[in-house]
Amino acid sequence: MREKIIFIDKQTSFTGNKFTLHKAEIDITWVRESYAFMELSWKGHTVKRFSTHSDFYGFLTSAMTQIDNAPEIAESWDILASSELELHVVGYLRDAPSLGFAQEEYSRKYYTPAKRNGDELWYDDESVKDGASFNFKEFPMEVRRILRTVDHSPTIVWNSAWDQGTNVDALLRYRAIATATEQVIGETDYRFHD
Repeated sequence: MREKIIFIDKQTSFTGNKFTLHKAEIDITWVRESYAFMELSWKGHTVKRFSTHSDFYGFLTSAMTQIDNAPEIAESWDILASSELELHVVGYLRDAPSLGFAQEEYSRKYYTPAKRNGDELWYDDESVKDGASFNFKEFPMEVRRILRTVDHSPTIVWNSAWDQGTNVDALLRYRAIATATEQVIGETDYRFHD
């Protein structure tokens, strides 16, 4: 996907540093990862959130591993479908902007993060002039939109209170969002809790 962006050119010297804004149009490759965690809820309120797992063993394996372990954990805590205490597996997606494919090692693909020399890239704004100084007057905060990683589409993919068919349907809906070829940031009924 081609994006118009703004980046900073840093010129350092003994007499002072100069930071200049430049514009460019570049190809951005969005890299999608998925994560999953378990949580306990009591009458709809989150009681405990457990550690988050990543897709180290392949895309969507974080959710599948958690789902495989959830029934045994629920049983060990005497959580039944009729219990007020529920165990959930929540999957969510992370889309990270990159400058494209960099290398492959041990069957894993690595992408170059969308930063230039460690600095953020911003979406273009027509009010910003190419070659302007990097300051609040020429690049005000209200027009700075960082090209950043987005966590989205948190979905309960397994619930101890649901029957097997409902759990399978939830996982299939999540998988459809996760594997969409276009960047889909889905609205779900689940909200992250602090």
